[in-house]
Amino acid sequence: MKEVEKRHVWGRQHKVVEEFYNVFALDKNHVWAVTGKMSIGGEGSSIYFFDGSSWKKQYEADVELYHISSLDASHAWAVGGRIILGGEGNIYFFDGSSWKKQYRVEQALFAIAALDANHVWSVGFGTVYFFDGSSWKKQFEADELFNTVAVLDKNRAWAAGGKVILRSEGSIYFFNGTLWKKQYRLGEKVDESFNKLYVLDENHIWAVGSGGGIYFFDGSSWEKEYKLREGILGVAGADKNHVWAVGFGGVYFFDGSSWKKQYNPGEALCDIAVLDAENAWAVGRDGGIYYLSKK
Repeated sequence: MKEVEKRHVWGRQHKVVEEFYNVFALDKNHVWAVTGKMSIGGEGSSIYFFDGSSWKKQYEADVELYHISSLDASHAWAVGGRIILGGEGNIYFFDGSSWKKQYRVEQALFAIAALDANHVWSVGFGTVYFFDGSSWKKQFEADELFNTVAVLDKNRAWAAGGKVILRSEGSIYFFNGTLWKKQYRLGEKVDESFNKLYVLDENHIWAVGSGGGIYFFDGSSWEKEYKLREGILGVAGADKNHVWAVGFGGVYFFDGSSWKKQYNPGEALCDIAVLDAENAWAVGRDGGIYYLSKK
């Protein structure tokens, strides 16, 4: 922890008027961030792109977009939709030159994860959709609100979220290449849903929750690793000794042995993307984009 603090510093890289939901980093020259306009009384979203030197608006959608995933400079997906007015979900695709709507579903989608061009998953209101390279199809349904999905390979994927009635009752589901099954569930007394997953390998998986819980999977079982007072909205890492979590309390860092607060920008942070131990981006509810770099 002390070594990281001496070598690196967080600072604001860009600012917009919208609220950021998600950030995805492919490399230093290809970083996307998604905003929404609900907090400022509007409708729709913007996708911002960082080319290594500056942030610019790349696309505007007429619905809220919540999450983005990319394989390379010409294969990226963004998902979202309308929650009210009957609801609808939308999947957009970027071919390297422009964004276009690729698919529409009945309800909003909140996350997407791409393994390769033939294995892409998206999740939302009780549903998992799968793209095989040619078409999107419904793969699984459950009585859950899925907030996040993460993929290790074509036979190992995770989706997590929770109930939306009365209590959250967070759950994590696992896909074994054939079937989705519930792998972990918080007790009925724990009012917490899962907001984000980070999968490093089969023995190092983190899940963060709305109640401030940080949970860890060691390959055999899930256990609560740490508890914050504030809700956590994002988690990502470079390796087992460099993991970050963000939320209403700022940035927390895990050095392989303990979690400690690393940075507080003065706004709630909704997501974080990590390239390596020396490059990370975090985005906020007040429109800030923050970058972790060398001093």
